[in-house]
Amino acid sequence: MVQLKFTKRGGKIMNVSKIMTKKVIVADENDSIEKVLAIMDKEGIKEVPIISKNKYKGMLIYYDLLTKLTSGKEKVQKYIKRTPVLSPKQTIEDAIKIMIKSGITGLPIIDEGRVSDFDILRILINNHVFDNLKVLDVLIKQFPILRQEDSIEKALKLISINKVDSLPVIDNFGKIVGEVFLSDILSYIFNKKLKSKGKMDHESREYDTSVMTIVKREVQPIPETLNLRRALEIMLLSRIKAVVVSDTENRPIGILSRLKILSLLSGMNIGEQININLSGDYDLDFSLQVRSQ
Repeated sequence: MVQLKFTKRGGKIMNVSKIMTKKVIVADENDSIEKVLAIMDKEGIKEVPIISKNKYKGMLIYYDLLTKLTSGKEKVQKYIKRTPVLSPKQTIEDAIKIMIKSGITGLPIIDEGRVSDFDILRILINNHVFDNLKVLDVLIKQFPILRQEDSIEKALKLISINKVDSLPVIDNFGKIVGEVFLSDILSYIFNKKLKSKGKMDHESREYDTSVMTIVKREVQPIPETLNLRRALEIMLLSRIKAVVVSDTENRPIGILSRLKILSLLSGMNIGEQININLSGDYDLDFSLQVRSQ
């Protein structure tokens, strides 16, 4: 197991204030879901700190909203999630451990700013620990997949539960025919809502449409033999949290996630499968199906 010491020149432990983002995007608890989602999409972020009278109240988590039946006009205060808060003097290692334990990869720093897994991995990407590691070494081997006959609704639920940005779609031979991305799912749903003047809900037959309607065939999964540093560079450049990994025969064999890489760097390990915590409006049959898969 890899164990890193996060230091700067002089041997002092580096704290989160050295790498934090000072200009933090925040929203007010009285803002609408629609307004905050637009901000998140524009800024490419998945967690937004929510304030009330200039005091931190909690986080609005992008994935938590995906399967909720909101009108878009509702206030975000109903969906605020209490999350850990860092002090400026806490170390990067402290931040990593909290992120892994909580599953929240963007943490506010008291009266200072915000630090995310992106910030941490960006400064550690040239560390020698990546020199001899390949994608295969940190692969999550049990992961959700989609088949060509699966619906857009199922894709949306699996993405929101597993907090990933895309899922592979396979044919009857188990080979990848393309990927479905969260952004394309949301674009499809929003366009349908516009045409129906906002009257669509999760009971609509439009959600039963095959994922092949929006699948991207030109996307190339990351090969299992790729150097881990190069894979991480691709993820950071694209600002994606997890990518599909394939073998030499173009079959999906796992997921590479930024959270798993963080667990490697801290000397911790989140295991060979994603730890699923269900939140949202799911029926029992679907919940059991996802957990068994």
